Amino acid sequence: MKKSIERLNFGVLLSTIEEPGQHRVWKGIERFCRQNNIDVTAYISVFQQKTGKLEEHYKVIFDAIRTNTKLDGLIYLGGFIAEDIGNATLMEFIDSIPCIPRVSIASSCPGETAFLTDNEAGTYHLVRHLITDCKKQKIAFLCGPDDHEEAQARFAGYMRALQEFRIPFSEKLVIRNCQFSVEEGEEAVEQLLKRGADFDAIAAVDDDTALGALQALDRHTISVPDDVLLGGFDNSDISQNSTPSLTTLNQPFDELGYRAAEALQKLCTHPETEHKINYISAELLTRESTENINCIQSKIPLPAPIQPSIQTVCVDPLSAHFIENGYIDLPISPWIQSLTSALSTPPLTRSSSYK
Repeated sequence: MKKSIERLNFGVLLSTIEEPGQHRVWKGIERFCRQNNIDVTAYISVFQQKTGKLEEHYKVIFDAIRTNTKLDGLIYLGGFIAEDIGNATLMEFIDSIPCIPRVSIASSCPGETAFLTDNEAGTYHLVRHLITDCKKQKIAFLCGPDDHEEAQARFAGYMRALQEFRIPFSEKLVIRNCQFSVEEGEEAVEQLLKRGADFDAIAAVDDDTALGALQALDRHTISVPDDVLLGGFDNSDISQNSTPSLTTLNQPFDELGYRAAEALQKLCTHPETEHKINYISAELLTRESTENINCIQSKIPLPAPIQPSIQTVCVDPLSAHFIENGYIDLPISPWIQSLTSALSTPPLTRSSSYK
């Protein structure tokens, strides 16, 4: 049944507005709300007074959301918030919110509408690029937090690519539980080197981790892309401005925000709307960090096959007749050559000994 509301009021829960990805999500939400005359209240952790633990900052925000009776619906950036306080604490809060429509971004919650980047497919395409375009087989993977939904989906994409191309999995090439930071990326590469891992490419769970990996490789005079190829995820500013620039997956943050707001409006005005999880594709952006000689050569199209040349030759009238009427193809068949030769030979002269 359609709910009649003159002007909707949405709440949006973010970790911080300063992080580029969340800022782009916010701009998408804001754009939709402006177009549709919807009021928005932003709840942002970083603006709270930083005393005590981060969980305490969120508690202040959670209480503010729970007590705001004017909210018609809530959008929360679950994947980003889970990085701060963990998925279990986030779900505990979500369960305590009054019964208003909710939409999650970058994480899913049973029975709720959610919008996520297709992280599994995105990482699969990155690793496939390293395998097929760049001819690499020994690909290390720097995982994200063990309890982070998007991080686990990206690891699943890595595994799918290995399985599809029949590359044996090696635990030695996987660094688990990196925390989406430059420092964690540096430490991950140090662990790979201490293990004596033999790798020719690295796929990182995000761009920050990839940048840390790049810095650690540089300290060990391991060149990217000459010695090791490197790819990240997010298409953050650092991926474009690093040296070399990073191959990455472009997350459609603006579209995630816009479509989440659109879905929440529909849930508010049509409560019978079915809840579902929506995946939006990430675009692979190949840059300098994977453009070594093997990769460049693999992208050069093969020359067109040389077509057999058919030359027109002067032949005797009989052969020309057969060719013109399609009975034989050039070159002239040996039997035609024999036949024409025989027909052109002068008749034998009867010898005197012939009786």
